[in-house]
Amino acid sequence: MIFVNLPVADIGRSRIFYEGLGFTLNPQFTDDNTLCVVISDAIYLMVMTRERFAEFSPKPVADV
Repeated sequence: MIFVNLPVADIGRSRIFYEGLGFTLNPQFTDDNTLCVVISDAIYLMVMTRERFAEFSPKPVADV
């Protein structure tokens, strides 16, 4: 399985974007700070607020 973790500035806009592309979310791992976007049976995007992502990263999140 592959999990790609991505920080985003606006989780609500990200939800609209990925659902608009036709992807589904795994509700078990989706909350106010994280979206689990199902790409395939073996590939998932973990889209997180920058604050949530920072909990997983030993280095600061770049502001780009």
